[in-house]
Amino acid sequence: MDNKFTVLGIDTSNYTTSVALVDDDGKILADFRRLLSVKHGERGLRQSDAVFQHMINFPQIFEEMSDFLKIESKDLKSALKLKAIAVSERPRPVEGSYMPCFRTGEAFARTLATSLALPIFRFSHQEGHIEAALHGQEIDFPSNFLCWHLSGGTCELLLVENAYLKASKQKFTDYQDMYTNGPAYNISIIGGTLDISFGQLIDRIGVRLGIPFPSGKYLDELAYAETVSSRKFEQIFTKIKRKGLFFNISGLETQIQRYIESRIEKSENEQFTGYIASDLFEIIADLLMQVSTEALGEEKNHHILFSGGVAESSYIRKRFKESKENDKYSFGFSNAKLSSDNAVGIALLGRKLLL
Repeated sequence: MDNKFTVLGIDTSNYTTSVALVDDDGKILADFRRLLSVKHGERGLRQSDAVFQHMINFPQIFEEMSDFLKIESKDLKSALKLKAIAVSERPRPVEGSYMPCFRTGEAFARTLATSLALPIFRFSHQEGHIEAALHGQEIDFPSNFLCWHLSGGTCELLLVENAYLKASKQKFTDYQDMYTNGPAYNISIIGGTLDISFGQLIDRIGVRLGIPFPSGKYLDELAYAETVSSRKFEQIFTKIKRKGLFFNISGLETQIQRYIESRIEKSENEQFTGYIASDLFEIIADLLMQVSTEALGEEKNHHILFSGGVAESSYIRKRFKESKENDKYSFGFSNAKLSSDNAVGIALLGRKLLL
């Protein structure tokens, strides 16, 4: 390797085991992920099941990464020029934020860091999503911006401030001292759902239609296909009502579930699934557009970032790309592969801290 140093990132979300390696230039050298297994017909995992699967996945992922990077030396630290281990230890960068699955990754990272005599940097899963979404952006984001975190369990509109810009003006005795002075991002929730998330809504509808969990990619493909076809359809469901920048989603789920019960037979499933998917994603995209533009106006900001697995949607991206608001605001979508849960963002945050 020609790089000066590398950082290993680890992320253990409720549905994905992730390990990534980045170098000092921010180049992604390795990105390995393994989806946790969910039984057909079920809509999620218990934390105990997620923890168990992470424990099984870790050794397998590291073996795959070792083969991919052609590591022959037993001295992993020297072979990779490892400078630090970075890990997501909690869902959000706030006091009291906790999920057992993240503690699994943190325990593994601590063991690895101790055995290799390396510093360990702890971040939150949410910060990792933001950093991954910023990676490779064509838009030059300022130090303060708005960000949607749209994933399986989260639907939040955030006001984000880059805390590292403040930290870089201070003097620290060591890496741990720098970490204890604050997170990578100062984050405030200014909007979003008051009940379930878009990710939960999409998965619940998908599972009811017989689609494996997670269902987002399949329904998004159906919805996108409807928009580029010449077939016309009438809007089936009513739009989501807002309370300022906040809203409730569960009412829409009830509408769709009732519609499925009353109208869809197995022989009609494919056709109606396409209609449901296109209508569902149109409602989601429309709401995101409304709330985004209103929030940007209120905060006197011009940049909004989209992170999380739901932001991978081709339908939503197309909707924003074609919007007239593009002349006024900057809508930043991450590389689609970096929208879903990954350890790349965590590794990149570790790199920033070193630099």
